[in-house]
Amino acid sequence: MCKCGSRNIELALLGDLYFEYEQIHYPIENPSLIAVIKLRMYEMGLTQKGIAELLGISAPRMSEIMHGEIEPSLALARKMCLKLNISPATVLGI
Repeated sequence: MCKCGSRNIELALLGDLYFEYEQIHYPIENPSLIAVIKLRMYEMGLTQKGIAELLGISAPRMSEIMHGEIEPSLALARKMCLKLNISPATVLGI
């Protein structure tokens, strides 16, 4: 009699237990907007000034966003989504 079916069930149960354990003890949080912008800067080979130019804002305003001093406006958030390919949820912090 083949026990392949019971082994598959055991493997599935162990996989589920492992997944639940990781979710409880090692949850992966959503990245911050600043972290995602820094990643895009690296990926695109741009400086903070280059990102500011791409988004059509001043370098000092981009600096304020990168230091968490101000939040992007709704219009700027839309540009970030479109030009930097950042999800709306990340840009809006939800």
